[in-house]
Amino acid sequence: MILEQQGNCNCDRIVFLDTKEYQRKPENTILKIIPPDFTTEYLIPYNANAITLIKPEHISQTNLPGGLYNFTTSRRPNSKTEESFCYLNICPLVRRIANLACEEENLEELVNCRFELEVAQDVVDKCPEKSCEIYSMVSKKLDKLEDDCKHCK
Repeated sequence: MILEQQGNCNCDRIVFLDTKEYQRKPENTILKIIPPDFTTEYLIPYNANAITLIKPEHISQTNLPGGLYNFTTSRRPNSKTEESFCYLNICPLVRRIANLACEEENLEELVNCRFELEVAQDVVDKCPEKSCEIYSMVSKKLDKLEDDCKHCK
């Protein structure tokens, strides 16, 4: 499964691509989504081996919140065939980093924040708790930088 946000961090959608190879085309493919800080499970249909754009309206929101998303794919003919995985949406924090990048004295710290977010995304499937911890830590760093930012006010 591939999940990503295209281009310069387009926070309006997440791209999902089922890359599994099937002996026959699966039917009734459903993507179950639990967004960050939600308990509600949202269901959207998807096509195997095709791109599905996940948009805010799929989760009854006006934007895609940052943080840890839990996904489960379900498909027939074997309706018990499910695969679960996580995705860390870092886009809102990346936008905040870009907004702060005008302050030259903070560039090194911003680069470190960006790198930490990429590490958090890389380890999300193996260590989702650690991934969330890193995400939260970067968010707090950005809060402080925004509070100190002269051009942000």
